[in-house]
Order: sequence, then structure tokens, then C-alpha cells
Amino acid sequence: MMTSPLFSVIIPAFNREIMLENCLQSIGQQTYRPHEVVVCDDGSTDNSTAVATGTLNSLGLKHEVFSVKNGGPSRARRLAVERSSGNFLLFLDSDDLWDPDYIETVAGALHESPSINVTVMDFREVCGNATLRNSKFKSAPDNFWPTVGTPVKYGYLGNRKRLFIETLGFQPCFPSGLGISRGLYDQIGGIDISSQRLLSEDSHLTRKAFLHGKVYFIDRTLVTIQLHKNNRSAESNEQYNYARKLFGKAYVLRRMAKEENLDNEQSQNITREIFKAEHAALHALYWSGNRASFMKALHERPYHILRDPKLLLKAASTLFPF
Repeated sequence: MMTSPLFSVIIPAFNREIMLENCLQSIGQQTYRPHEVVVCDDGSTDNSTAVATGTLNSLGLKHEVFSVKNGGPSRARRLAVERSSGNFLLFLDSDDLWDPDYIETVAGALHESPSINVTVMDFREVCGNATLRNSKFKSAPDNFWPTVGTPVKYGYLGNRKRLFIETLGFQPCFPSGLGISRGLYDQIGGIDISSQRLLSEDSHLTRKAFLHGKVYFIDRTLVTIQLHKNNRSAESNEQYNYARKLFGKAYVLRRMAKEENLDNEQSQNITREIFKAEHAALHALYWSGNRASFMKALHERPYHILRDPKLLLKAASTLFPF
């Protein structure tokens, strides 16, 4: 790992003129200034570009703001990375916030453990004035942290094999708390945009980083994820969007099973998790009321009927309603 990290902050934005200024202000308030801020406006129809440019100018931060035709957040992140020049990438969504010591804490972790090339920060979730979750890390299953990591000053150093397996079920990372060295980012092929329109699209980069990188989980809650009606995270508890999220997860895992050289234990766990995600998604899709989508998804995955006769009954009730 580099001795003097140059942090590039990567921000995708789409119609975020109301929230973007506060996001950028949270960067300007950092006790450790980044090397640069790169904002990709993903085809906004509001004043996001002007807000980003004006705010960053007022903060005196080195920056680049550019606009592209709408293509989804993964593509916007990838394009922003391509325009950046730092050797350590910090991702931040345009509606989220960092505490003032976020970058300083990441820098401290890198200084303590120079070989690491991935950092994951704990986060809180809020909706308006209400705090929905104070800490993602503290919601982990029992014995998760002793299993996946070794305790260190700022949190845990990940055990690569156990980390990949255990995070198939519990994912403690959100894009706004992820940092990755440019070297590792390039090594694993960067952000894959083939799944960009899926919910869970960002997990492909995270899971590849966990599999190939040296990960430092920073047990400090220095990121605020803001849930609101205009972002997809806020919709994840609705049945239909929950199903889409699970199908997205299954798609990403299925791709990794084909692309990566996994050992037997990893392969068995990823196969099991794909089945669990698809199975839960099918039930969620049925209860969403979107029966056409349910039947289409079940037709594409008939093997689930053999394991769960209840799905056959749900299909029958859809085809022959009483």
C-alpha cells in the first residue's frame, strides 16, 4: 500500500440538486482533505451539475464535474474513476454524508496496516429526522466479526476466505463507506456495468474486492446513509423491490461462480446462497401482487418448485384463481 495516499472521491449523481450540496459540504468539512473530487452527473434533468460545480468551487477543492447520458450509477462511478488521478478511491453517493473525520480515519487505518487495499466503514441509516439503524456492523450475526477478522486498532482485518463466505449472507458494506486502491481496482477489472440496472448492482465490485483484496473493516460509524423516496435503498422493504434486490444478488453471485477460481467450500456456499436468494425472491414477488412477473420468474427457475411445493400451489392459484 502507498505511504501517502492520494484520495479521489468518486460521486455519481442523478437529479440530486436538493441533497448534493450537503453531501459535498461533508467533504469540505473533512479534517484530511482529499486529493480531488470527481462528480459524474448521470443525465440529470435538474440543476445537479450547477450545484456540484458551485459548491466545489466555494469549498476550494480540486474537482471535476462532468455530465453524461443517463446510464445508471455503476456506469457513472466507472466513468468518474476513469477521470480521477488519485491512488486510493473513496466512493460516496450524492445523497449520503461523511462525518468530518472519515478520510482521516481511513488514512490512519492505511498507515497502521500498509498492506491493505480495501477499507469498509460502518454506517448509520436515517430517514428524515429518524435514525433507523445506528450501526450496520453491530447488526451482524453472532460471531460474524471473530470469524471474518482479526481485531486491530480501528476494527478488524479480514480473513480473505472466511470473509468471502460469511458476507454471502450478511453484507456490511455500502458504497458510501467503501475505499479501494487503484491498483486493486484495476486488477479486478473495475466496476462491471453489465448489471447496472439491477438492484444490488454495486455488490459485484465489493465481493470481488473481498475475494482478492486485503480488507480493513473500520469499526467507526462515520457514514450516514439517507433513505428517502427517491433512492432505491428506501424501497428495499417493499415486496417487489425486495424481490428485485434478491434477483440482483443471485445474478451477481452466479457470475462470480463462473468467473472466479473458487475452492470447493466457496463454491458450495455460493451455490447455496444463490438458491436462497432466488427462493426468497420468488415468494416476495408473489406477495407483491405482480403475478405476471412471478410466473415469468418461476418459469425461468422451475427447479425451485421441486424443492418447495408451496410455489407450485402459488402458481396454480395464479393460473386458476378462485
